[in-house]
Amino acid sequence: VTEKKWLIPMLVHNNLIDDVDILEGSLLKYINHSKRVIGGISSAVGEFSYNKIPYYIYEPESNGYDKEVISSLTINAEVYRTPEQLCLALNNTYGSIRNVDQQLMFGGETLKWYI
Repeated sequence: VTEKKWLIPMLVHNNLIDDVDILEGSLLKYINHSKRVIGGISSAVGEFSYNKIPYYIYEPESNGYDKEVISSLTINAEVYRTPEQLCLALNNTYGSIRNVDQQLMFGGETLKWYI
């Protein structure tokens, strides 16, 4: 709910409001129909990366992750901390993770079994 207070005006300002659906609920309902996704640090990063869908990691400081936690991420990703950073990032088409090594990220036996 709180994200919509700044998200909708940002989308309007950047002429993106007609190109965006704000979705809530189960990820499984949307993953195969998504072109780009904004979300937090979660397993969704891997799920969308696996499906080659750009994922923009947005984690404002108010969510509780400090710089130390962000810098300790085991993936090489850009994390956007402010609406302004996110707005600029939406101009790129690759999201937070630029070069996903599919084999490195998803080639393990456990993941093959799980997926």
